[in-house]
Amino acid sequence: MVAAKEDAPKVTSETSTFDDAITTLGDFGRYQRRVFFLVCLLPVSCGIQALLTVFTLATPDFRCALPELPNDTYSEAGTFHEELLNLSIPWDVDNDDKPMRSQCLLYRNRNQSAPPGELFANRSTSSCHSWVYDHSTFTSTFIEQADLVCDKREYHANADMIYMVGLLVGSIVMGVVSDRFGRKTALMICVVLIMGTSIGTAFASSYAAFVTLRFFIGIGGMGIFLSAYTLGLEMVGRSVRTVAGSALQMFWPVGLFLMTGVAYGVRDWRHLQLALSCPSALFLAYAFLINESPRWLVSRGRHDEANVILNKVATVNGVPAPPTVGGSDEKQEMKNENPLRMFTNKTTLIRTLIIFVNWVVVTMVYYGLSLNVGSLGGNIYLNNFLSSLAELIGYCVALAGLDRLGRKVMHCGSMILGGVACLATMLPVMYGGESKDWILVALSNVGKLGASSAFSIIYLFSAELYPTVARNSLMGASSMVARIGGIASPYIAQLNVIVGGDLGAALPLVIFGGSALAAGLLALFLPETLNRPLPESIDDAINYGKETKEGPPKASYTNIAFTI
Repeated sequence: MVAAKEDAPKVTSETSTFDDAITTLGDFGRYQRRVFFLVCLLPVSCGIQALLTVFTLATPDFRCALPELPNDTYSEAGTFHEELLNLSIPWDVDNDDKPMRSQCLLYRNRNQSAPPGELFANRSTSSCHSWVYDHSTFTSTFIEQADLVCDKREYHANADMIYMVGLLVGSIVMGVVSDRFGRKTALMICVVLIMGTSIGTAFASSYAAFVTLRFFIGIGGMGIFLSAYTLGLEMVGRSVRTVAGSALQMFWPVGLFLMTGVAYGVRDWRHLQLALSCPSALFLAYAFLINESPRWLVSRGRHDEANVILNKVATVNGVPAPPTVGGSDEKQEMKNENPLRMFTNKTTLIRTLIIFVNWVVVTMVYYGLSLNVGSLGGNIYLNNFLSSLAELIGYCVALAGLDRLGRKVMHCGSMILGGVACLATMLPVMYGGESKDWILVALSNVGKLGASSAFSIIYLFSAELYPTVARNSLMGASSMVARIGGIASPYIAQLNVIVGGDLGAALPLVIFGGSALAAGLLALFLPETLNRPLPESIDDAINYGKETKEGPPKASYTNIAFTI
């Protein structure tokens, strides 16, 4: 916590609004830069824990273990081993139609050899109950430890789904905690929660323990990101809020770069989980390094505490203390309207449903493409690095175009670009030949770029379309609806395993692409919000886009509730 100097300037007797105080203190002074840098480190940890299962739940190559050979290994160890495999395990084909040992079946009567190509010919089979795994890429993964293969292959998707449910619960519970008890309080609760559960995951010995801990990691991760986003933006001025919001999101892929690098060097899933979770203990120091949001304190009527913090800000920034924040003019009178009225008017109903659809689809496509990295051809570490790079570029593209081309053009363009790229994956499947794996990777990354760009834009675009009287409620509803897409994404990503073959490799991308294209085209029916007044009442929202007269303040982060 930044300590106030003894010669800190005194508060004047004049009163002001919080935005007036920020104007006096500076939009992005030394104090704000210090706090902003600290909160930017939080999404790094969130990104790591969100997508760490790309490695910890990776499925290495495997096959049925030989019951007659207790020390069986995945690689063939000589002629005798090969002959025993031919007697015991039928041949199958992989996604490239190349011969491979069956992963889930054993011959019942193991007394004759089955050469490649005679797939299960005239011989009965039964399911195997133990497996051997290829350790050329991973020393171990949780999939191998718990044998989540064959009849249990859907357990992988279930684990990712339970994490998404944790995000849903976190968006509800931690949003309430943040608004009622403070941003810093919610942040520290979630830091302790995610530190304990992420470290505990490394010691999980059962599937139930693993997914339970992942559920609480989801709650903590959502709470941390929500608190970081709110703390980061509530302390800066209007001139830097658009850039600050995008910059906060850019630190998410920074975590993914770090995760990929550490995963490349640490191939055991327990050691990897520990290596990437233990550093979260450093965030406990935020209890002393970060103050509560003075904007939140003002909103709760705790003006004296807010003014003490604002004096500290003035001291660190080297500027005179702002007028005292408080007084009856701090709160604007707002007509008491029911947010449900947005669903009784045809115009606002259609727009709200289009926004909901876009939240669901962009969340589904983003997480689906991220989780699908391990199923693409080539090296999983390189693929994940390229996917993270595509995400970072997507955020930069969104930031560069938001105030030039507008929210609608950028969002629709990002969704359509990502959708077309994913749909185009059918072409290499049909005509790509030997090079199709790299074409699939390239098109998947273009899709990830579009999804990431759209993800960063949808927060701002939807918040500017919702009226002030219902903005908090509708942004919260949008975030909750979005989790439907997150819950569905791991199951769609797993279709490649269920379907198999070339079609299985492309099917998840085609589903993501078709959904993104449809949602992007639907968003064309939404009005542009760039440089337009924000709708204050529901009547304003009904008439939004129909008039050009001057009204309330123009759309910017300044008047938008910071709800995730």
